[in-house]
Amino acid sequence: MPKFRFSMESVLKVRTHNERECLLVFSQCEHLRQQAAERLQLAREDERIAQEVQRDLAATASDAEDLRSLRQQSVAIRAIRARVAQLEDELGDAVAGVERARDLLAEAAKERMAIEQLRDRRKSAWLKELQHKETLQIDDAVQALRAVERIANASSTVEESA
Repeated sequence: MPKFRFSMESVLKVRTHNERECLLVFSQCEHLRQQAAERLQLAREDERIAQEVQRDLAATASDAEDLRSLRQQSVAIRAIRARVAQLEDELGDAVAGVERARDLLAEAAKERMAIEQLRDRRKSAWLKELQHKETLQIDDAVQALRAVERIANASSTVEESA
């Protein structure tokens, strides 16, 4: 039986390679998203601790030095809040990057699947054609065998009558 050769094998290899690259980009984006989420969580924890310290200072503030510390703490909290806002933006960008990478991965998988389906349809058509040819050859062989049997029967009846 002849071997099936898919003429678009190189296209399938390229599509598979593209899908692998998209998967790599997706995993990198997901890793960046996780890192941004961890940094944001740490910054929020810093903010919470700074607010607790500020509350404690405000509750016990009695002299000018405590008030100065309270103002410094307020400035530090504003800086932490700005950092938290920045990290939230970074996390949003990372999540958007993950979504884009997921979309690219889905598109690459869709393209690869289309080529694989085309290959499967072509192989199925090739197998049907091959089976049809084999059936025709078998039919021709059966007809030739019957013709030989008729000739043999005809010659045996001629011999018997003679």
